[in-house]
Amino acid sequence: MISCGARVEKMDDSDDAREFIFLKGPLRIYKGSMPYPGLVVTRSLGDSVATKLGVLSEPDVKILDITPNDSFLILATDGVWDGLSVTEAVNLVSKQVDPTKASEILTQASLEGLDKNSVDDNTTNIVVFLMKSKTKSEVSREDLDKIVQTHLSDTIKSVRENTFGMFNVIFFVETNGGIECVIKISPLSNVPVLRYEKNIIASEVQSMRMFKDDGRVPVPKILAFDESKEIISNSFYIMEKLPGVSYVDIKDKLDENQQGLVDLQIGKIFKIFDEIVGPGFGMLLNPTFKTWREAFCELLDWLKNDAEDANVKLPEGVFELMTDKLYSLDEVKIPVFVHWDLWSGNVVIDPETLVVTGIIDFERSLYGDRLMDFSDYDFLNSKNVYISDLDLEPMVKERKFLYKLYVLLVMVIECTYRGYEAEHENWTRNELLNHMQTAIKEIR
Repeated sequence: MISCGARVEKMDDSDDAREFIFLKGPLRIYKGSMPYPGLVVTRSLGDSVATKLGVLSEPDVKILDITPNDSFLILATDGVWDGLSVTEAVNLVSKQVDPTKASEILTQASLEGLDKNSVDDNTTNIVVFLMKSKTKSEVSREDLDKIVQTHLSDTIKSVRENTFGMFNVIFFVETNGGIECVIKISPLSNVPVLRYEKNIIASEVQSMRMFKDDGRVPVPKILAFDESKEIISNSFYIMEKLPGVSYVDIKDKLDENQQGLVDLQIGKIFKIFDEIVGPGFGMLLNPTFKTWREAFCELLDWLKNDAEDANVKLPEGVFELMTDKLYSLDEVKIPVFVHWDLWSGNVVIDPETLVVTGIIDFERSLYGDRLMDFSDYDFLNSKNVYISDLDLEPMVKERKFLYKLYVLLVMVIECTYRGYEAEHENWTRNELLNHMQTAIKEIR
């Protein structure tokens, strides 16, 4: 570089009170006596000025095969690596399930690292999750074009895949005609899924249409539902895109009063669910059981068979532990609508007014015990959401135990069906064991 006329030295700004900080900084490359470009790298892609100083302008390309052990890719400018070590960056990203959120956290952490060293730099980064679910289908742009043309008589202006979630394929689409919509595509019919997951896309569509007609619960309008397999080999639907953001994305930024305002609206929605009574107990598309115990036992039998089919080893005695408490389900007399997946991530709110603009993801919906909607405890501790009179019902403790244990069993077994990495499976198994031990102490 020096032979090319470059000057290589640390930044020197003698008129700045922070002189000693700059002098301790990294070596930089300058053009002769000029104060530019001041690069701290020896490779600058497409840089026509720096290349004359001996800086490489061509990329260093390596081709690596992605293996099942590769979870994500971090593409980042040098500012990220000056603020964080590789190990620190990997640890931060590995705890996230949404690549956008992971990128934001990486940016913030690297800025904090730079600030500790009194350094300012570009921390641009992209996080790409590589883990592919076994149930998510590959859908081409051509496929999406056909879907939009057939059902919306329109063409695509922009499209973005939603990488959050591991069961269906979801795309956010804007058409040239001004339609903003979501396309949700189910797994192929020959892909192994849990028994309760079969045709749940139809259950979701029926639920949203039901509440759209009812008018009391804000849900997206279904623009099209196609089970013909004529355009693509999957069932899919198109729904309007709701205005707002996911509650889970901003919940931690809201104060207690603001959260209470949102939770109060969610609590009212749960009460509306209570008023929707089905013809019988069971999954939404087939509520044929006369008792809730019979319906829940079918769900348990399905899980047992799912585990056996995929050779999933479960903790010894887990089903026996649940069988001992099935008598508590006889207290449930009325088959009410249960969303069964209503957590903060499935609530859409206006970030300015905090008004709930929509409830989504009705795939698991059924007619059963309203207590099931609190089985993951996301809203259980909110006095504005949790329906307090539930605690007055008989056998509440036993029923909560059964539903929580059932959800954890689903989470463990689906790891094999969807191809989750070992770290996630280990976490779900630990949660299952902890809940079993708690139940043995508190209920038996």
